[in-house]
Amino acid sequence: MILRRYLLLGGTGRLGSAVRRAAGEAHDVALTAPSRTELDLATVTAAELDALVGQGLFDVVLNCAAEARVDVCETERDAAWRLNAKVPALLAAACAQATVPFIHISTDYVFGHPDGPPGPHAEGARRHPAQHYGASKPAGEEAVLA
Repeated sequence: MILRRYLLLGGTGRLGSAVRRAAGEAHDVALTAPSRTELDLATVTAAELDALVGQGLFDVVLNCAAEARVDVCETERDAAWRLNAKVPALLAAACAQATVPFIHISTDYVFGHPDGPPGPHAEGARRHPAQHYGASKPAGEEAVLA
């Protein structure tokens, strides 16, 4: 059995909690999911992420962290942009530097949810976000791809 060591960010959110439950059932996964007090993504720096990812402790970094409260994203746009766009860019850069695979989860809100057509959506489908949350997430996607 090959043990895969994952760093999970956003492990206390809805998606992250589901990932933690699934990982608990897997015998080949070691999961590290730092709490907000251990790693505050609202204030983390590129150097801190570079150091964390560059230690060689993780085989994969999985980002489930997001400011997903749509109403909060409308009123706290800078904070939402940081968590949904800037932090994924910093993580992707840290992972690229350390040659660690990086998985970033986005949302169907980039397609205009709930007003857009119901999913699933093709990978290249046109994005048409209806609010700031939906706009901040594709910015994160683009940063990760870059």
